Formats: sequence, C-alpha cells, structure tokens
Amino acid sequence: MPEVGEALKNTYVDTAATRLLYRSAIYPLVGQLLGWDKVLFGTDFPLLSQARCLEEVQALRLGQEKKRAILGGNARRLLQL
Repeated sequence: MPEVGEALKNTYVDTAATRLLYRSAIYPLVGQLLGWDKVLFGTDFPLLSQARCLEEVQALRLGQEKKRAILGGNARRLLQL
C-alpha cells in the first residue's frame, strides 16, 4: 500500500523503551518497514540506561553500517549536524 509509506515518510522511532516493549527482532522489522534511516538511538526521556540500549544495538546482527546509522548517523543527518 503506497499510501502507508507516504503517510509514514516523516515518522522516526527511537530506542528509548525498546527492551521494555519488544524483542530485539523489532529492529529488522522497523528497518524494513520504515527504513534504517528512521531509527534513532536514545530519546528525550530515557526509561532505561542508555548503556543497556547501546549494548542491545551493538549485539544486533545488522552490519556495521546500519549500527553506525542508528547510533548517531541518522540523528546527525536529521539534525543537519
């Protein structure tokens, strides 16, 4: 449904409560559905230790390029830093 992609084109997700809400299998699903460029590490209101979230992202089998994007590359691009 192309209209879903269009409706979500400006949607980003963060890793704030990932461990509380989902299994780590959520990352590949979100990457496929929204695109890897839409996943941002951290949050404006951390519910968990960011060290724990960092460990989880580092443990994923996504490849270094996708991990770099999640762990800062996407935020730098979005914020034009």
